[in-house]
Amino acid sequence: MNHQNDIQKSAVVSRHAGILNLFKRFLKDESGQGTAEYALILLVVLMMANTFKKQFKGLLDSLMKGLSTQISEATEDTG
Repeated sequence: MNHQNDIQKSAVVSRHAGILNLFKRFLKDESGQGTAEYALILLVVLMMANTFKKQFKGLLDSLMKGLSTQISEATEDTG
């Protein structure tokens, strides 16, 4: 009976060592890292573009209002 318990214990230890080795290999594996990095870079670029789009739209709206006011004033002066 003692021999059978030793075998079971060694099987459990072996499984844990196998899982630990699998986890270590997973941490060292860098094959999928490039894709994740490209995805993060793309996300940052899109967020920046969205932020600048809002600022650029505000700038254009301001310029168009100024032009509209100047055109209105110019046409009132001549009319």
